[in-house]
Amino acid sequence: MKTKVIVVMLLAVLGLNVGYANELYLDVDVTTGDIDITQTGDGNKIGTDAQSPFVLNRSSHTVSIEQIGDNNTLTGTVTGSSVALTNSVTGSGNTQSITCADCSGATITNTIVGSTNTTTQALGGGAGQTSILSITGSGNTVSHTIGDNAGGSSGNITVSGSTNNVTLNQIGTPVLPHQAVINATGTGINLSINQSTP
Repeated sequence: MKTKVIVVMLLAVLGLNVGYANELYLDVDVTTGDIDITQTGDGNKIGTDAQSPFVLNRSSHTVSIEQIGDNNTLTGTVTGSSVALTNSVTGSGNTQSITCADCSGATITNTIVGSTNTTTQALGGGAGQTSILSITGSGNTVSHTIGDNAGGSSGNITVSGSTNNVTLNQIGTPVLPHQAVINATGTGINLSINQSTP
């Protein structure tokens, strides 16, 4: 099954520069599928509310999300194994929060180009999860957390620019070891890395 959702914000009505923000609340509960979502413009939103989706609630989805513009938000939860979620953001002042609640073998990728963006990625239960974050710009805040899952999960963060803040937490007692790879270039970059067991 191929599902394609395109949301485009148009400016200028009757010659006036009037902005309209789009909101998409997505709750997917099908066995497998490909989902493509594109939002263009400022102040757009994916997830939170209509009682809080966006939710991917099954295994083996391939999901691509792209937000182009400023001050957009994305809030979502992934539950299911072998999900491939790619989120791409171009612009400034955007906020992305993705939680992988119980998703063995999932790959969550965030690619951010712009400034003053806030990106949070949290992986929970399950084994063999891969978290990839690529940030280009200045004044961005990135947080990656792997909780007490079965292990074998990795966090791969690449940051380029100035005055970026990166936090990586890998906490718990996994059966297999976690892995962290961080590549940072630029000036004034703040890195905080915590790998610990109780």
